[in-house]
Amino acid sequence: MSLAKCPTTARVIKRMENRAAAAMAKFGVPMKDAKMGTISWLRELQEELLDGAVYIEAVIERLEEE
Repeated sequence: MSLAKCPTTARVIKRMENRAAAAMAKFGVPMKDAKMGTISWLRELQEELLDGAVYIEAVIERLEEE
């Protein structure tokens, strides 16, 4: 199955396109041209991953309560 025929992959690609467009509107440059140092990039990633861990825990708690 090609990626274009996989509905799940197509939804993920669409969400990525939407996020990229929102970032361009907000910052005015593509990510590759952002003026951030390596530590800043790593801090941004760390914050995103920490948020993800909290979301996962919240869903696990909800599922365990069912």
